[in-house]
Amino acid sequence: MRGQERVASADFELSRPSRSFQRVEFKIVRCPDAISYNTCEYFDTWKFSIGICPMMTNPGMPWNPWVRAIKPTFRCPIKAGNYSFRDVGIAASALSQFGVPLENNWYIVTLRLFDPDGLEYVCVNYTATFKRVRS
Repeated sequence: MRGQERVASADFELSRPSRSFQRVEFKIVRCPDAISYNTCEYFDTWKFSIGICPMMTNPGMPWNPWVRAIKPTFRCPIKAGNYSFRDVGIAASALSQFGVPLENNWYIVTLRLFDPDGLEYVCVNYTATFKRVRS
């Protein structure tokens, strides 16, 4: 897929419904060249607390391919149940708006999504790297 690195497939269960979300956080650790506790360092934490549901499905956001790929469709209000996505990448070009240097780095990301009561609803850890491919 052009502009994306295939990174993930997953099956997951949401054990309770949620009418909306209070906030979402992405904690990012950067590792030059390879993942190693000797070389990895904290990079940034992105926190969003306004319009989470529309933002999660915004086509200009890097995570949009993941959200679009979730079956059944992931939209607010969220129903409890089983969900999945297959062969999904991150929109690397969309990451440039956040000032993320892509080449020659690995990233360890912790995504936390909080329900309207401020309780953690989802916590996902994943790693990503990006390679330039000539077409």
